[in-house]
Amino acid sequence: KTMEERKKALEEELKKLNENIVTKEREHNEWMKKVKGKGGEIEWLEKQFASLEVKVKRLDQLNSKAIKILTVEEVKETMRLEGVKADAVEKLETSKVDGETMMDLEEYYLMDDLELGLIERKQVLFVTERRREGRMNEELKGAEGWDVDQVEKWMIENGMEEEGAKMKKVGVDGVVLVRLEAKDLKELGVESLRRRKEIAEK
Repeated sequence: KTMEERKKALEEELKKLNENIVTKEREHNEWMKKVKGKGGEIEWLEKQFASLEVKVKRLDQLNSKAIKILTVEEVKETMRLEGVKADAVEKLETSKVDGETMMDLEEYYLMDDLELGLIERKQVLFVTERRREGRMNEELKGAEGWDVDQVEKWMIENGMEEEGAKMKKVGVDGVVLVRLEAKDLKELGVESLRRRKEIAEK
């Protein structure tokens, strides 16, 4: 080979090596981003877990007290920790609902006096029911443990796609679903009497 050819061949090799280095650097940087991203995810999960541990510990403390001696603040905290909507919790606090009042809560009071919406009423009654019966630490079983997506899926599987969409929109989860009566469904916008009966009976 002439000197010119050798020079050209070496330049080509050098160019390929440089391209390889750039590619490897890019791959390394992308990998590092992923690692950092995963680290962020792990950190977030650890924080969530720690927060959940604190919540469970506090709920255990509240559950160890007899319902009748719960203060207004403790009732508020119990409802909040159990996921009852903030507006409902605030109304319970404003109305000075303590443990003794909680023992006798009825739906008509939540609807007429506190003006709670259907979802909030069912949530409050669910927590109250579990507290009365000493079942706060029990896992939710069957349909009661469904989230809003699972409720919608069940509705679709039973030929009620339109009603399922309405349920999801207003936030009907399993806890609310199993406590719905035919009259409640009209409040949720299910106009068909036949549909209301079908859902209530299932």
